[in-house]
Amino acid sequence: MKHIRRCIGFQISIKESFSSNDKVVFSTTGTNATDNRNLLSYSYTESMHNIQGNFAISAAWTSDLDNIAVHDIVTINEWFNGNTGKATTVFIGIVKDIAYSRRMNDSGQVVSTVNITGTNIFGIISDTKFVVNRAIIGTLLKSEAATDFQDAISWKAEANDSLGSCIKKSIDAFLNLKGENGQGSSYYDDIIKKINVAADSNLKAKYPMAMGYLGAEQCSLLEIIMQIVPPPVYETFLRLNDNSYDLVVRESPFLNQDGTMKNACELDDLYLKGWDLHKKDSEVYSYYLPMVSGSGISQNVIMTAYDGKEDAGTNSATKKNGDNTSNYAIDTDAMARFGYRPLIVEFGFFKQDEQTKDLPNILKTTRDNLMAANKNNDKKLSGTIDALHDGKKWNVGTQIKINSLNKVFYIEAIENRWSYGQAHTRKFFVTRGAAAECNQVSQGKQAVVDNKQN
Repeated sequence: MKHIRRCIGFQISIKESFSSNDKVVFSTTGTNATDNRNLLSYSYTESMHNIQGNFAISAAWTSDLDNIAVHDIVTINEWFNGNTGKATTVFIGIVKDIAYSRRMNDSGQVVSTVNITGTNIFGIISDTKFVVNRAIIGTLLKSEAATDFQDAISWKAEANDSLGSCIKKSIDAFLNLKGENGQGSSYYDDIIKKINVAADSNLKAKYPMAMGYLGAEQCSLLEIIMQIVPPPVYETFLRLNDNSYDLVVRESPFLNQDGTMKNACELDDLYLKGWDLHKKDSEVYSYYLPMVSGSGISQNVIMTAYDGKEDAGTNSATKKNGDNTSNYAIDTDAMARFGYRPLIVEFGFFKQDEQTKDLPNILKTTRDNLMAANKNNDKKLSGTIDALHDGKKWNVGTQIKINSLNKVFYIEAIENRWSYGQAHTRKFFVTRGAAAECNQVSQGKQAVVDNKQN
């Protein structure tokens, strides 16, 4: 039996800011005499559901580790072709917690360790909240700052305007307010330079929108973005591109109706360690409803319109008289088997001073896409796939094909891990697993995140 023990060269640097010198460097390259050789383990995770991701570093205590502080910058590089070739940056994060521990093992030896954890650099931005109510903030802000901020993010987008531009405009307004009120610094400015909005060029406003700040008291940057592109109709996640992050915004890759399949990358069975997969009912839906705030279509109105006379087949959510004007859809088979399982998505603000003839059709298309994407979720596999590091840079939001299973899965998170004396491993968190010939996922005109061999 053939056995592979795969180890990837790495270098982890920790510094106060992007413009400062390294405080500590953990490395397997041996190029610098000052590099710390006491690393016990490290891991980092990318996720579509937790845009901040996370990392963890554990090392035997040495005095230089006492120099590490909260909000220091952590950069993880890996050499995918052994210890030669160009280093690839795989994670850029900030320190959130530093834990010191000392234990005596069974042989009487005292062991001291330092555990460092945190998020990617977007975490320091998305977590920051601003109070925008003058009655509450008092003297915290300049007299005109709150008004300037509200005006800046109260943009109006016509149908087919770029949503990426709208998101960038909101981010800029958010950061301007931060800078104007003494909360900005070169530290934050350097972090912002490492984040780009990479919305697909075809990602357009589906209808006239008017953006307003969230809430009367406080809001965060991530909450602002989620107003513009609400899940699960849209996906928002980070993708590392060279030495900076792209904030990827795109329409969710709904199941394709024409039977084509794109961007499935095979994981060689040689690196496959095992899997833990399930069929479950936790993501089963029977009722689908997209809504637009201010459009006059309320949830109560639509829900009371259901009179139980829908067709019995799962391929139809129309009434027996052929009426297909409703914006909701009911999977009658799922309703009968699992009961009322709603998936209700509310879009942002509707520009009420214009009539949008296409709005009903847009809502129906969204309704049908949501239903097609989630139909038969109870029959699809989800769970984890464990593998050795195969020398590729995998990305969330792509497909992975397992030949020994003859199935294709959608990757929603990836955990990368190394421990002293052990091989590099990966854990893929996957959903929508089905036979390779029938699990088509369309990227359409969306932003494509390809797997790369570095």
